[in-house]
Amino acid sequence: MIKKNSLNILIIEDNPADIRLVEEMLPESSEQQLRIMTADTLAQGLEILAYGDIDVILLDLELTDSQGLETLARVHEAVPGVPIIVLTGLADDALAIGAVKGSAQDYLVKGQLDGDELMRSIRYAIERKRTEEALRSSEERYRMLFDSSSDGLVQVDRSGRIVDVNHTMSDLLGWPRDTLVGKQVEALTNIFTGESMYKMIDNFTRRLSGEEVPPYEVEAVSRSGESIFLEVNAVPLRNNDGAIIGELAVLHDITQRKRSEAELREAENRYRTLVEKIPAITYVTSLKEPGRMLYVSPQVSDYGFTPGELTKHPERWYSRIHPGDRELVTSELMRSRANNEPYSLEYKLVTDNGQVAWMRDEAIPLCDEQGKPRIMQGIIVDITERKTAEEQIAIQRHELELSNRELSALYEVSTAISGTIDLGEMLTHTMDTITNLKLFAFEEKAGIFIVEGERMRLAAHSGHDETFLKLHEDFHVGQCLCGIAARDGELLVSRNCENDERHSISYMGMEPHGHIIVPLKVLDTVVGVLYLYVEQDAVISKRKLELLSSIGSHLGVAIENSRLYEETKLLSLHDPLTGLANRNLMNFELEKNFARSRRNGNPISIIMLDLDYFKAYNDSFGHAAGDRLLQDISTVITSTIREIDVAVRYGGEEFLIILPDTDSAAATDVAERIRAFVEETAFCYSEEQPPEHITISLGVATLNEADKGEDELIGRADDALYQAKRKGRNRVEVWTDRI
Repeated sequence: MIKKNSLNILIIEDNPADIRLVEEMLPESSEQQLRIMTADTLAQGLEILAYGDIDVILLDLELTDSQGLETLARVHEAVPGVPIIVLTGLADDALAIGAVKGSAQDYLVKGQLDGDELMRSIRYAIERKRTEEALRSSEERYRMLFDSSSDGLVQVDRSGRIVDVNHTMSDLLGWPRDTLVGKQVEALTNIFTGESMYKMIDNFTRRLSGEEVPPYEVEAVSRSGESIFLEVNAVPLRNNDGAIIGELAVLHDITQRKRSEAELREAENRYRTLVEKIPAITYVTSLKEPGRMLYVSPQVSDYGFTPGELTKHPERWYSRIHPGDRELVTSELMRSRANNEPYSLEYKLVTDNGQVAWMRDEAIPLCDEQGKPRIMQGIIVDITERKTAEEQIAIQRHELELSNRELSALYEVSTAISGTIDLGEMLTHTMDTITNLKLFAFEEKAGIFIVEGERMRLAAHSGHDETFLKLHEDFHVGQCLCGIAARDGELLVSRNCENDERHSISYMGMEPHGHIIVPLKVLDTVVGVLYLYVEQDAVISKRKLELLSSIGSHLGVAIENSRLYEETKLLSLHDPLTGLANRNLMNFELEKNFARSRRNGNPISIIMLDLDYFKAYNDSFGHAAGDRLLQDISTVITSTIREIDVAVRYGGEEFLIILPDTDSAAATDVAERIRAFVEETAFCYSEEQPPEHITISLGVATLNEADKGEDELIGRADDALYQAKRKGRNRVEVWTDRI
């Protein structure tokens, strides 16, 4: 501590004799020069304090303009950081106690002290005041850090009583600080229940005994009923003797992380379900640990392996690759890993029974959140059938004058098929490619039907007028030539439509023609039909028909793969339980409708709704009934809104509805209709369950000019929903700036 060269003393005393007496008692010092200032009234003293650099105040409590402890209070209020020593002529114990309690550093009787005692009292008063100020500053810093922490902080004494909580913890739980402070932790059963409460009490007891307890996770319920997941990391608090007197717990909100983990597990389960159904082997390898197989689908059992075997010993797959293909495969894999690039390979695999199967092996690198390649996602398709057809064509090439053109045709169609995964685009491109093959003399009319149960949908066509299209709108398996091919799975040739009884559909102005009808199959299942127009009485060679059958097989597999792609895409955009849009589709629709609303000035509103007491319903009737209830509520919503509106399962029992071109009044009307319908409906899912009426709470918000983005509008709708909950539930609340 730096010592000042001078000590500035202010004497506030209305008796000149007492002032002289005090001045005489203050000795001269070689270390510090004493600068003494005096004031005979409180007002004069306060004026000096306002402008002077005073180190200590000697104060008489009985002045002409102020008396008693009020004098002390006024001086302390003016300069709380300056130590005050009360000098009085009265040895009054009650007054002395009151003075010390009222912020005086000491209480001295004028006739009972000497100079040394006075100087010692002055020095002690200054040091005590400095110590008090340092302690106060330290406490303020502690309080600032405690209250500004982004994590929840809870201080608990040894008995388990909550001593203090910070603002973050209070806001997180939704309970005011004064409601929590003073409570026993074990009494907070409305916040921490079951396993979480047991875990907290057990770990608290272990820490009190001196045992180190690692961080652990608990689940809490906020005042609004929302589940909150917390990571607890606590440290013991000790007194000066080292004894444990309590603990300080840091509670970090991990709710979003837990939800993300759950969503990831759900997505992984959906992914596994999907990949294990497709007619191909799906696998994942590590780029950080080359050669390590992280996952392989059960389809490997068709080739004499088990998934567990290949994840432990991936080299066994590569040992089965035909010796003539290993060098190419190894080279391509090394190139791909070195450059983190996709690869596409076709090679022969020797199966466990000695047969040779052709495989198409394709993989792409997938990156982590930092954009660094982490894994390779691959798919292996058995292309033996296609390869066999190609090999047979190659063997007979010398026998056929048109073999080169056949291969060219197959290449063109294969390129068209593999050019895109989108079904409509792939069908149109492939159909145009086939009709323009130089090997055939097809007319510029063709089409592709997709088989959908007993119905057949014309998915791609060219060269037809409206009459033709109208006649084929309601088309079924077994009808006309295409329906017969779909039913029997056999390629059909009709040389003349006019005298072919199987050609049952005709129309005014139809010109004579011939047909080639190609079933598009995956294994033995017909998934579509390709019909082609040829000249009347044209003769088609067996070789060409076989080529078309081969093309039909490839196209059938491509159609099935495109369907799987569309199903995967649909799963990624919709909630699997209710069939409503999920957040991915919600974000897309919000962005699209926001841009449209900003462009044309039309309103857009959002409804947020939540099932009241849904947890109690689940507890009473079980999660299966709860799931069916969510499905029925989804049906109520979709039956009430328009086709242009979008219903979203926002999370748990919470739903969101996007209402384009809808103002606040209209949106409120929609919300009220949904609320009333649910309230009036009795839900029952088993004979043991009595019909149960439930209610919902809804919040409505409409886009305004102040909204900078979709999140603000959603937030206002959520605020309105919370207001509906606060006002008793089973109601609709519209957001206003008073919420």
